[in-house]
Amino acid sequence: MGETHNQENPQPENIPEHIQTQEGRLGHEKMPEVLTSPEDKKLKYIYGVARTEAQRRQAFMLSKRLYEEHDLGDPAKPSSFEPFILSPETKTFIAELNQQMFGTVSVVPDSEIGLPMDLLYEEELSIFRKAHKKIAETSQLAVDLSLLQKIDPKLTMIETRSPSLKLYQLVLQYAIYKKLDELCIAVHPGDEEHPEEQKRAAFYKSVGFREIGPVKSYPSVNDAWAIAMALNIPELLGNKNSHGIVKSTINAPLEPELFD
Repeated sequence: MGETHNQENPQPENIPEHIQTQEGRLGHEKMPEVLTSPEDKKLKYIYGVARTEAQRRQAFMLSKRLYEEHDLGDPAKPSSFEPFILSPETKTFIAELNQQMFGTVSVVPDSEIGLPMDLLYEEELSIFRKAHKKIAETSQLAVDLSLLQKIDPKLTMIETRSPSLKLYQLVLQYAIYKKLDELCIAVHPGDEEHPEEQKRAAFYKSVGFREIGPVKSYPSVNDAWAIAMALNIPELLGNKNSHGIVKSTINAPLEPELFD
């Protein structure tokens, strides 16, 4: 599935200045430090890439734990996402606060083993493949807001939303850097009984994702509902009316040292 965290999902809005990386950049290999408090409380937010196998494993275990806490996984069973997320070809982004990892998201490139969402949407993805489109899937976005609030109880609601937006920015810029044709995702569509999931799906639609497959039951996440969506990157770049987080991400300078 696309993401999980333990509060309301972020809506597209500007990230507070004190939670952005230095000079508004999206980070680089050294993962620049950021002071996140107006009162200069020395809280250091760091966003970057999981460079080592140990970091990738830690990020995977973080997302696995958070998904299980939301009944989107079974601790007694191996995760079907594991071989994809731990693959060296997958790009995993991480967020740290005071040297504690609290957030992660991955971009899984298409390969011989396919994508995680092939389990449900192989037919829909085959349309892209037959057209020789370069595709990837963004997966396992997870933010431990309980940990954030434990470290800094004074965080506002807007500030707790910002890490998810920041991680999404990294995903989008990476998709642009890799010259993807389609960035795919499987998300919970939400309904009246699941308003938070509904807001998440609405967020992805608001930044340009479109539905490419019907709602289905997803065995990998305890049979939760999922819907397939995709973002056409060339169309996104050609849209002169983009705004908000999309516009700021498109206009941000690419940093090859972060993505290579």
